[in-house]
Amino acid sequence: MSVAVLSESRLKFISAHHKPEYDNKYEVENAIGTYLVRFVGGCGIKCVSNTRCLSYFYNHLTGMCILHSDSFTYTVMSSSAKGWNFYLSQERFMSECSLGGGTCDELDSCDGAHSTGGCSYSSNAVCCFDKSYGRDGVWPGYYVHYGVQYSWSMSIQFDRNSITGGGSDSVGTFTIDGSLNPLSKDINFVKAYTSHNVSYTGQVTVDVCTMYGQYTVGSTTGAFNMTICT
Repeated sequence: MSVAVLSESRLKFISAHHKPEYDNKYEVENAIGTYLVRFVGGCGIKCVSNTRCLSYFYNHLTGMCILHSDSFTYTVMSSSAKGWNFYLSQERFMSECSLGGGTCDELDSCDGAHSTGGCSYSSNAVCCFDKSYGRDGVWPGYYVHYGVQYSWSMSIQFDRNSITGGGSDSVGTFTIDGSLNPLSKDINFVKAYTSHNVSYTGQVTVDVCTMYGQYTVGSTTGAFNMTICT
């Protein structure tokens, strides 16, 4: 569930995770606020406006809204009645994943790249990104060797968290194999020639248009940069 709220002259989206296993249960004791609202989004607004609110109960039959500072991970709910639903506020619990462009979901339901970070307060396991995350194609750019900048390019394909590809240059034909963390934007891959390997570590930009970082071959290191967007 997502709700748009105008707050401090800017439009802000808040969201909450419905926990269906707690349907028709609720808790009044130790509530930090109770309200009558016209819709569940109104209850979410009440929660995000209260700095102590971590969860809320909403009854769609009566309009009753109950705010809590408890996530009810270990607390047993003492009351039951028809119409109650329980929500964890994702505004606080999932902000890292949401701000990084992902959605918290179960690993088995994620068909794209994912990160195990960003959802530490969620019952869901991973921060999931769309399966189209990444930009397949030829990435042109440059690397710096002993202070001199050289042009280069390589073909790269993204598949979930994997990076593969290859190409050829003045040294010879090579393949690449590595991984991407879509939340932290960290990237790591190895360029393998028949004679030796070159290791690359760095990051991709939020729009996945540019990757940059450092390469290492033996005791030699240098900078690299590639951009697929024009």
